[in-house]
Amino acid sequence: MVELILKIRLSEVMVTTRCGGYNGEDTILGERGDDVIYAGKNDDHLDGGLGNDRLYGYHGNDTLIGGQGDDLLLAGIGSNVYNG
Repeated sequence: MVELILKIRLSEVMVTTRCGGYNGEDTILGERGDDVIYAGKNDDHLDGGLGNDRLYGYHGNDTLIGGQGDDLLLAGIGSNVYNG
């Protein structure tokens, strides 16, 4: 069995960055700026970093970390962890 962990680092190149996860266990990291990040299926780790971020979990046990700023954290079905 092969496990793929996707890591994406978003930078200040764009004011707003949209990024989505796939069907594996995704790790998606935002940085400065207002990020919109969507999780995929399974257990995902989303970190918005600095800025006013919107993080959306999906199925699975997701960890959503807003970081500094005015953040919106929403997750779907599963045992989820919220911070920020």
